[in-house]
Amino acid sequence: MKKSFTMLLVGVFVLVGTAMAQKSGASGTKSAASLQATLEQREKEGWESFKNKDGKAYAALCAEEYTGVYEDGAGEHDLNSALESMNQITINSYQLGDLQVTALGPNAAMVRYTAEANVTLGDGPAQDSKMAVTDIWVKRGGQWKSVRYQETNIK
Repeated sequence: MKKSFTMLLVGVFVLVGTAMAQKSGASGTKSAASLQATLEQREKEGWESFKNKDGKAYAALCAEEYTGVYEDGAGEHDLNSALESMNQITINSYQLGDLQVTALGPNAAMVRYTAEANVTLGDGPAQDSKMAVTDIWVKRGGQWKSVRYQETNIK
C-alpha cells in the first residue's frame, strides 16, 4: 500500500510538472510575441517622431543615459545631440525590415533590423541609405526606453 501511494504521488508530481511546463511554455511564447509587438511599435514610433521632427516624442522613447551611433560617422551622440541632429536630417521615407527581438532579461531586450531610408542632409540632395540597426531597450516604470542605438551603413 505504501508503495502504491508513493507511485501515485510520483505520478501526480509528473502530471503537475508537465502541466506547469506546458503552461509556462505557452505563456513564454505569448510574452515573447507581446515583447516583439511592443518593441516593434516603439521602433516605429522612434522613426516617425524623428521623421516628423518631434523631439518631445523622440525623447520620451529614450532613457536619460541614451547614446546613439549613427550612419554619419561622427561617433557617439547623447540624447541632446540626437535631438539637435533633427534640424540637419530630414527623413523623406523609410522602411524597416526583418525586425528581431532578443530578450536579455525580464526588463531588457535587443532589437535588430534593417532600415532603408531616403534622407536629406541639410541643404544637400536626397540620398538613399540602407542600414543594419541594433537598439537596446530597458523597461523602467512600466515603459520601454531606448538606452543604446547603433546604425551601420550596408553597402
